[in-house]
Amino acid sequence: MLTTRQKGLLIGTAVLIILVLSPLLLYGVVRHTTWDRDYCLSCHTSIQGEEFWAQSTKHKPSVHCQYCHASNNGLLSTHFSKYTDLVSFNCRQCHWNAMLKNEARKVKVTMPGGEKVYEWKLSDMYKWHVAKQTATCTHCHYNIAHDSSTEKSYQPSIEYCAGCHYHAKKDDYVRIDPLPRLVFVGGK
Repeated sequence: MLTTRQKGLLIGTAVLIILVLSPLLLYGVVRHTTWDRDYCLSCHTSIQGEEFWAQSTKHKPSVHCQYCHASNNGLLSTHFSKYTDLVSFNCRQCHWNAMLKNEARKVKVTMPGGEKVYEWKLSDMYKWHVAKQTATCTHCHYNIAHDSSTEKSYQPSIEYCAGCHYHAKKDDYVRIDPLPRLVFVGGK
C-alpha cells in the first residue's frame, strides 16, 4: 500500500509527464498536419492527380507546401491558400532579390520565319509588372511549382502573357497559332 507521500509523488509525476508530453504531442500533430508534404498530398492528389503535385525542379525538395501556401512560415502555419495574394507574397520572402539577380538575363520571342524578334531585359519586365503592380509573381510563374503541361519546364509560358497582352498590332506575338516559345538568354 502506498503512503500519502508516495501517492502525492506519483500523482505529481503523472501530472508533470502529462504537462510535458501533451504540448509535445499536440505540437507533433499540428506540425505534421501543416508541414508534411505527404499529409497535404493525401487529399490533394485526388483533386488534380499525382503528376500535378510532382516536386518542382526549380525548388529544392526541402521547400514544402507551406513555404508558398501558408500565411505564417514560423513554427506553426495558421492559414493556407492557393490564391495569388498569399502565394506571391511568400515568393518575395525568398526571392526578394529577383530583379537584381536577373539583371543580365533576357527574354526572347522569335516570330515564325524569324523575320521579327522581340527581346526584353528580364529585370525591366519585373520592374514593369511587379513594381507597377500590373501582375504578381504567380501571374507569370504560375507553373513554377505545379506544371500541368506534358513537357514540364517550370518556366513561364507565353500563354500566360496572352492572358493580359491581347492587342493585335502591339502584341502580335501572342496572337498567332502556334504560339512561339519564350527563350531565356544569359545569366543563370
